[in-house]
Amino acid sequence: MLKVEKDNRVPFESREQLQDLLLKIHLMNSYATEQGMEMPAEVADHIAELSSITEPKDASANPPDSPDGPPSQPVAAAIKKAYKVYTELAALIKPVTPESIEASQPRNGLWATITNPRVTDALVVLTIASLAVFIWGAIRLSNDPNSRLGLQLSYLGAALLGSSFAGLYTAFKFISTRTFDPLCTSSYVTRVLLGTVSGLILANFGVYLTNGATAAAKLAPATLGLVGGYSADAVNLILKRVADTLVAAVSGSGDEGNKARQAQLLADAKINDAKTIAELGELSAKTSDPTLKSSIQLMIAALKAGKDVTGAVSRGIQSKAASTTQ
Repeated sequence: MLKVEKDNRVPFESREQLQDLLLKIHLMNSYATEQGMEMPAEVADHIAELSSITEPKDASANPPDSPDGPPSQPVAAAIKKAYKVYTELAALIKPVTPESIEASQPRNGLWATITNPRVTDALVVLTIASLAVFIWGAIRLSNDPNSRLGLQLSYLGAALLGSSFAGLYTAFKFISTRTFDPLCTSSYVTRVLLGTVSGLILANFGVYLTNGATAAAKLAPATLGLVGGYSADAVNLILKRVADTLVAAVSGSGDEGNKARQAQLLADAKINDAKTIAELGELSAKTSDPTLKSSIQLMIAALKAGKDVTGAVSRGIQSKAASTTQ
């Protein structure tokens, strides 16, 4: 669609940047055309202007390798226009991106898939491998029902099958809408590893919960491994709940902790009351006003008795008045 001629006057980095922009613009423009999106007239004009800037000129009149070739100014203008077109097309096809379009495009032949694998290819291989491991473990168990290796192989196959299926199913939803982000590849790998380990933990933990000689009891741990591989979050919640229970059993119940905090608060309150009584005693010794001195003594008495200081003076006056009346 768009092409940039070689020019000795333009830095190589600028040409690489322009080529990358033009490739992404081509992907977005092709996607919008395939999906039948309505192209705004302004965006179409900008694409036409960009094409007029980057289309090759008559090579015989102005050879690209000649020192008198095209100046760097047209390439700078093309980069500026390319950024504008890129922004407009990105807004038009959002949430699809050039990277997600490229990641969802079909490849030509098996060799291209082998030389340039995607995360979905790895998940498909892992799914097939997990089935092979699970069947291998089942065969060993059929030959030797007490084989620990066969048992663990069946658990591993189930856990790997659950984790790879979960990753493949999630990736499929994004690929079908052409919104798969290749930068998330590491997160898929991490989730598969977490799911496999979680499935193994849950399967071996389930052996003690489903202990028995029946076929259902023997099948249950592998089923738990499959579920654990599919949802590592569920296993994490189970382990967290078990850990919290153990911590509560070792550190004591919540009531004991509350009692300890209440005792600490009472001790702090008594210390504060003692400081207040001492300060009020110093204030009573310094004042010569009998009314104020009497009020301070009433407050000190209320603090020593553990009563509320608020209203202590008024209560003392009422008490004296009642005793005088009697």
